[in-house]
Amino acid sequence: MRQLLSNEGKRIGFKANAFEPFLNLIAETSSPPLTVEDLRTIGLAEIVDTLVVPVGKKVKVLTLVPDTPEIAALVNHLDFNSSGVQLASQNQFRQTISKAIADDFIRFIIAASAMVILLLGLLFRNPKWLRGSPAFYLV
Repeated sequence: MRQLLSNEGKRIGFKANAFEPFLNLIAETSSPPLTVEDLRTIGLAEIVDTLVVPVGKKVKVLTLVPDTPEIAALVNHLDFNSSGVQLASQNQFRQTISKAIADDFIRFIIAASAMVILLLGLLFRNPKWLRGSPAFYLV
């Protein structure tokens, strides 16, 4: 990084060591991790309250990641579910709902077809009684 800053800085007119104080400060300083209260203090309270949700004695943290097949594959591959991490993906939700609807529709069609066949079997079991009905003469 030092070399890149030095080269790019020289190209636009900076001295070779112009960024040394900044780079030394970064290397020496280790800042403590931010807490939820720190984020609220700097004006991000509304976002924090939306993404950090206390549920009983546990806390759910929502993160915004792209809904791509790569992310879904990574989450599934790393088996985050055992540690309580769940991916809420619109694509996966759509696929799950689509599969459930398709399965229900197929079950419905099979059940309706079986019922029609059963009723037709009962109706035409003895067609002699139909000869006296007006529907028999329409055919």
